[in-house]
Amino acid sequence: GLHNLLKVKSCLFRSACKIMFVFLVTVFFSQNPVATPIDPDNEMLQELKDLLMDSVQNTIALNELVTHQTTQISELMLTLANTQTRLRHLEQENREMVVTLSEYQKQQESKLLRVQGEISAEVSGLKSNMQEIMASLSATENKLVTIQERFNEEGAATDRKLRTLQETIGYELEEELVLMRRQINTQSSEVRILNGEENNGNPTCAKVCSGTTTRRGRIWMRGVHKNIYTEVDISGCGFMKVPTITTSLEISKPMDPFREHWYFTGTSVVQRATTSSFRVSIKPVNRLLVLSTVWKQGWNVDWVAVGFIC
Repeated sequence: GLHNLLKVKSCLFRSACKIMFVFLVTVFFSQNPVATPIDPDNEMLQELKDLLMDSVQNTIALNELVTHQTTQISELMLTLANTQTRLRHLEQENREMVVTLSEYQKQQESKLLRVQGEISAEVSGLKSNMQEIMASLSATENKLVTIQERFNEEGAATDRKLRTLQETIGYELEEELVLMRRQINTQSSEVRILNGEENNGNPTCAKVCSGTTTRRGRIWMRGVHKNIYTEVDISGCGFMKVPTITTSLEISKPMDPFREHWYFTGTSVVQRATTSSFRVSIKPVNRLLVLSTVWKQGWNVDWVAVGFIC
């Protein structure tokens, strides 16, 4: 297409040159009447001039158009060449991409095959483990059945032993109760309470209980009237009524004759007696008791209580 346009442009240029030559000759003869017999006022000559001028202008315009078209075609050819170059690059990249995709596909297929192999191996291992577990569960179930049967047998034997033991214990308890009743009856014949702090209870429930306070503890406390006192616990006797209590004072380590217990009052006096405790309060005669001395000498109270336990 570009070559044909160049040919057209060349032909047009030659035609324009010929027309221009004819035009110049015509103008020359019209300006020189001696040289030519042509009448300068001839209308045909004027029309010929106009025609030649139009032809020249059309030729120039056509030449410019052809030149413009030639430029556009040249730019189009350059663009087409660039496009072809880009197409070749794209084709090359496409081929490389196809190769890369093919390699990637092969790698993925290889990985997939490897993963499938690993999964198949794991599934096989799991199946084997499941079979072992099922076998173990079956064996465990059999053991449990055996243990249950043995437990039932041993439970039946244990029940028989328990019944036998209950019968034996019941028989022994009955014998012990009979013996205790006999002992109570014997004690009731030995211990007799004529009068008590409260109304008498069952004569067969009379009991004698005795004890002593500790010598090492700090059981004595200071009173408000220059006296000292201690609370004695008798709850272990189990009295149901207030018992009759007898007390005496013991001094394990006397310091001197002037501090012997016969110089004190209240050594056998019982205060605030209940079924579980009583108080002993001691006051010296014209002397002041020092608690540290009392603690060092190990003062304690011996007591005997007689009462009813039912």
